[in-house]
Amino acid sequence: MKDKNKPELDVLRTIIDGLTRLDDESRARVIRTVATFFDLDGRALGATEISSVSESANANSERPPAARFSGRPDMSPKEFLFVKSPRTDIERVACLGFYLTHYQALSEFGTAEISSLNLEGAQPRFANTAQAVKNATARGFLAQASGGRKQLSAFGEQYVQALPDRVAAQAVSDRVVPRKRRPTAKLKLRRRKK
Repeated sequence: MKDKNKPELDVLRTIIDGLTRLDDESRARVIRTVATFFDLDGRALGATEISSVSESANANSERPPAARFSGRPDMSPKEFLFVKSPRTDIERVACLGFYLTHYQALSEFGTAEISSLNLEGAQPRFANTAQAVKNATARGFLAQASGGRKQLSAFGEQYVQALPDRVAAQAVSDRVVPRKRRPTAKLKLRRRKK
C-alpha cells in the first residue's frame, strides 16, 4: 500500500464501518446526501478510480473483492463490442465513446482515442475515423466538449445501454425529438425574394 493512499483508505474504512451499522434504506439515503453535498454523480466518479480504491480497501478486508462498485463487469473493448454488436460505424463510435466514458473514465475524447480503442477492440478500421465521429455527433450519439473534443451524449448513453436489443434501442431513438435544422443561407435568400 502506498503512503499517499493511506488517508483515503482511512476515510473509506470509517465510512464503510459507519454505513454497515445502518439499514439499506438509511445507507442509500446517506450516500445520496453525501454525493449531493459534494456535487458528485456516477460519471464524475471514474470507474477506474473507484475500482482501484475498492481493490485497495478490499485487500485489508475479510470480504472478497468486488468486480467494481458499479456492479459493471470488467470487460475488454473486444468483449464489450462483441456484446453490444454495433451494426454501423456510428453505432461503433457510440459504443467506443461509452467504453471510454464508463470503463476508462475518460469523459472527453478525440478521434485519436476512438481510433486507438477501435484497434484495441480488434474491430475493422474506419475508412475515415474523423467522418465516423462527425456522423455519430450529427446523429446525436456524441456531443461537443471543450477544445474540439467529444463526449457521450445522454441519448448515446441510453442507446448503447439498450444494445444489443434492437427493439429497445429503437425505442430510445424514437423518444428523442430530432433537432430542427437552421435554414441555410440559400433558403434564407429564397425566402426574402418571395
